[in-house]
Amino acid sequence: MVQRILIATLSQSKPMLVECVFSEGVLVMADPVTYPPSRDTLITEMLPRLIKRRASGFKVLVDEVSGEFSKMSGASQVRLNDAHTDGRPVISVALDRYQEMRRTKSIITPQTGTGFEIPQSLIDTSSNNKGETVYNINWPEVTASHVLTILSVYATLHNRPGTADYIAKLTAAFSMKTPATPSADWLIEHQNAKEKPPATLTGESRPDGSIVL
Repeated sequence: MVQRILIATLSQSKPMLVECVFSEGVLVMADPVTYPPSRDTLITEMLPRLIKRRASGFKVLVDEVSGEFSKMSGASQVRLNDAHTDGRPVISVALDRYQEMRRTKSIITPQTGTGFEIPQSLIDTSSNNKGETVYNINWPEVTASHVLTILSVYATLHNRPGTADYIAKLTAAFSMKTPATPSADWLIEHQNAKEKPPATLTGESRPDGSIVL
């Protein structure tokens, strides 16, 4: 299954977005687009792109504090410190996935621009009492490029219940598995057939004494 993805970040000093394709286990990030930090510019230039991509089937995630652009575009608002479905922070889930994809050479970062690789200086790891990896983030060093990479990776796993995309997929899957409900006419005919006396081999007697089978 091919996933088309758009990630936008508005929480950093430079608003940016990137489009990606995730196919056969490989994530390819296109060249990013940078916008001026102006609300008017973001509404006239970035917002239409979010709406258009959403309407064409992209999985659109927006990193922002207020949720304003997510609501206007129908995108999913996702922050790095949000909780994933398993309770872990989004950034921990994404970094686990990023490390795996980097080891298997299944992530291709943008060909222009810098800072899309996640450096070791950005994260320090330890383990909790469950043996899970805990990422200690050097937050002042996190850039818009880092956020785009982390959320692009996370998007390959993301399907938030309650979104239009999730409901549409769930409805489609349910309709494929649920047998058609018989109509009222079918039920009436079925009931009448059950109540109709079965034909007998003795036949029906006529007034003249003959029998019709």
